[in-house]
Amino acid sequence: MTAPTLIVYAALAWLAVGLVVALPFAVIRLKSFDAVAGRAPWRVRLLFVPGLAALWPLTLQWWLTRPEPNQSSHADGEERAGDGA
Repeated sequence: MTAPTLIVYAALAWLAVGLVVALPFAVIRLKSFDAVAGRAPWRVRLLFVPGLAALWPLTLQWWLTRPEPNQSSHADGEERAGDGA
């Protein structure tokens, strides 16, 4: 196998994994990332998919490390640091 062929296969593998991560993120988790984008129609959400697919390691890391909005530690009434009172 030649080097250009390996590069093409690597790019295709990156794209495939990126799409596997980006499509569910755009459908399921986008609303917790940005409330306005989460209410957007599916056609608008599709505009996010190329960027999410290209940056799939960061997207996956964000998805796995951030809690769901309703599972936040602030949901039990704790005051956020820096909030005035």
